[in-house]
Order: sequence, then C-alpha cells, then structure tokens
Amino acid sequence: MSLPLAEFVAALIFLINVIVHVNMVSSFTASSSPSTSVIASFTSSSSEESSSISYKLREFDASRDLDALHDICRTVYGGSDYLPKTAPTLASDPNSSFLVAADAVTDRPAAVGNARRFKPNMSWLEAIRTCEKHRSRGLARHLTQSLIDVSRNEHGCEVYSCTVESNIAMQRVFERVGMMLLGQIHQCSFDELKRLPGWGAGDGSDIIDNRLPLPLLQSLGVERRTSIEDENEAMQNMEATTVNSEQELSASLQHIMARGGIGHFVGLYELLPNEAIHDGLEAGRLWKVSSNSNGAAEDTKNIALVAFVKEEKISSLRSPWVCSISATSVAILEEALWFACSSSCLDKLDGHVAFTVAFDCCNFPLVDTKSFPPAIKALPLTEDACLLFGSSKDL
Repeated sequence: MSLPLAEFVAALIFLINVIVHVNMVSSFTASSSPSTSVIASFTSSSSEESSSISYKLREFDASRDLDALHDICRTVYGGSDYLPKTAPTLASDPNSSFLVAADAVTDRPAAVGNARRFKPNMSWLEAIRTCEKHRSRGLARHLTQSLIDVSRNEHGCEVYSCTVESNIAMQRVFERVGMMLLGQIHQCSFDELKRLPGWGAGDGSDIIDNRLPLPLLQSLGVERRTSIEDENEAMQNMEATTVNSEQELSASLQHIMARGGIGHFVGLYELLPNEAIHDGLEAGRLWKVSSNSNGAAEDTKNIALVAFVKEEKISSLRSPWVCSISATSVAILEEALWFACSSSCLDKLDGHVAFTVAFDCCNFPLVDTKSFPPAIKALPLTEDACLLFGSSKDL
C-alpha cells in the first residue's frame, strides 16, 4: 500500500535530516579527537596534593605540541635546551619513539621522552622532560617504562641511557623500571674548555677571542715527556694503526669489553650510534693504539680505540669535534690522547685542531688522579659524573 504524497515527502525530509545530523556528529567527533592514537592511560597523584590527574600516553605531534614543549623546557639547561629545536626531527624519525604524557582532559603535554634505535637491538632513552607543574607525579617513570615496553615489544630492543650523578631522581626512575648501572662516561667540562685560548665560541658580546687555538694537551700546558730518551722509548712501545673494517673494530671492542670496558664508543652523555662510527670508518677517522709490550699475550695487550665524530649540538666551543676513546688502561689512554693531538688525527678535522674528549677506561675510577700520568691529571673532567644505565647487562 503506497503512502499519500504528503506523508511520503515528510518521511523523506525526516530521513534526510537524520542523515545530515549523523554526518555532522561524525565530523565533529573526528575533528575533536587527536590524530594520534592513545598508547596507554593512567591516573597519578602528587605526594604534596590530594587531587589526582588522568594522563594519556601518545606520540608527539609537532603540529600542536611545540608550544607546550617550549613551556616544559623553559628552565632546562638555563633556558637553552636543544629539545624544542630537534623535536620535529625526532617526531618524524622512523627510528625514534617520541612520546608525550598528556593531560587526559586538555590533551596538553605534561612530559615527553624519546627512545632512539641507534644500534641493532639497542635503543637510547633520551630527552625525558617533565613540566614543573606536573612533577612528583611519576610521569618520568611511566614514560620510561612505556618506552622500554615499546622498544622491546615492537622493535626487539633493550634500552640504555645515562644521567649525571647529582640527578638522584632520574637514577631512582631507572632503578624502579629495572635498569641497572653499567658504567661511567668520562668527559671534559665545557665551562673549562671554553676558557682555553682560542677555544670559546663567544658569548654574544663584542669581545671576540681571535687567538689561534692549540690542540687539547698543548692548550692545557702538558709536556710530552721529560726527556728525548723517554719520548723515544714511549714511541717504540706504542703502535697506532687505522681501523679499516667493521670486523676489526668489533674484535677490538670485544677485547676492551673482556677487560671490563663498556664495549662501545662513548659520546657526550651518550653511546655513539652506528651511523657516526660508520662515517668515521669511511673517512679514516678511527684508529687503534696498542702497546708493544714484549712477551704480552694478545688477550692481555693494552689497546685503545680512538674515533673523531662531529657533534653539531656543541655551541659554546668553536670546534664541533669530539674525540671518543675506549681504553683498557690509564697508561694506554694517555698514549691515545697524545696520538689524538698528533697531525695524523688533526689533519682529518677540517682545519680544526681543538676537540673535547669523552672516554671509557674499563670502569677505572678516576677519583684520585695524583698518581696518574700528566695528560690524565690535566684533563678538566666534569665533576658531576655521567652514569650509564641499561635495561640489560648485555651491551
């Protein structure tokens, strides 16, 4: 039985209105929802406040999170934090998992963190930042645990990171998520290095240091040897060769690890990624320094690996070069430092002669340096030690 025309038209208009309304609701819901999926949700309260706040973990979105990130980083490194500049790169990097803990209601980021896959089966945890208003709520712990889970479950990676000795809060975070202390990265103080003649990049004032810089040990006033005889004897007991293959490099790092070292090249507050080491191999900026002790077995021989890498984040020094050294003893570390200051290395630094140093010396404690060789005693090492942590003991 057919409907009268008037009723048919009315029914048709009603149906059209329903369809339009559904489409409007769907469109509003889609535009109001974040484009990034929520990884996890949690509620946290502060020990100082009775109220709790709900958060959600999601990926960082450079198109809408940068303003909040600037607020989070406003007081980090005295207001000169590099993260707001590098955040878009991290967000688009396929080897990075850059996450935020955002307020569940406003969706504004309260904390951020990144896990960067820098070697096979290894991720580097970095850029953990928490907004001052949201501290003491466990956000750093939640982020760190989530980044470990993502790295393990999605990429088959263990997670490694570092923090300074004075940052007790971050050390507790690492311990609570099961990360273990693995060693120490030794490095020079930039505040001390930029005072060396010709080394500083300037502070923005009209005063410019036009003095020509000297290599590190010469700038520190260290004399090579006390006599020509000592110098000749040292040169006879030391050999420096260019590392030409991944296999040779891997064997040397395994030798250093067997003697108690980390087994990886160290950088400024990080382990160097594979790309940096590969570039060093290709450019001939990677050497092996070894002792020629008569009768020493190959597995007991002291060696040091020396690599030069360019670090673009360095802004307070004129030179962007970092000398990374992995050594089995303090004695061979000194030889490696002198070799790094020689023309064999300096000729590879694009006209620079200055460089900072980061090194691993088989976990040898560099506390009381009075009995150390002059080159080691002269290094202006940072007082706040850089501690290396990992979710696994297997490096």
